[in-house]
Amino acid sequence: VKNNPNYEDDLVEALGEELQGGKQSNKQLGEYYIGKNNLKAIHRFQLALKETPTDFDLLKKTILLQVQEQNYTDALTLCENALAIYPTQPIFYLLQGVSFNALQEYKKADESLKTGLDFLIENPQMETDFHEQLEIANKALGNTKAAETYREKATNLKK
Repeated sequence: VKNNPNYEDDLVEALGEELQGGKQSNKQLGEYYIGKNNLKAIHRFQLALKETPTDFDLLKKTILLQVQEQNYTDALTLCENALAIYPTQPIFYLLQGVSFNALQEYKKADESLKTGLDFLIENPQMETDFHEQLEIANKALGNTKAAETYREKATNLKK
């Protein structure tokens, strides 16, 4: 299939119900579709989440793809579920903040991002992402001094 993508549907059909059913196979199919057809990947991951709703990696990948595909409302819903299970995981606060910013809910973005920063430990790249999103939220809220501070922090972390 890698060399002959036109056989992809034939492969999925040939593997039949065993590949199409069950949490592991849906997760594996989702992995296969990442980058090729993100909407199919999201669909497969959502099916797998019905079987294992607490799978951290699956939650993270699904939300990341939803944000990448600009499906922010679904991403927010899944972020809420993820944060109910993993309330100290900064990645979910970051993705929630990105989604709130995209939906122009800047006050909620600011709150979520600040909360997530409190849980972040030694991850300069993610910290940079938090500060960049906080800059966006604060600029939109008219907090120019705070926005400038977050921009400077992000710039310094990139160095």
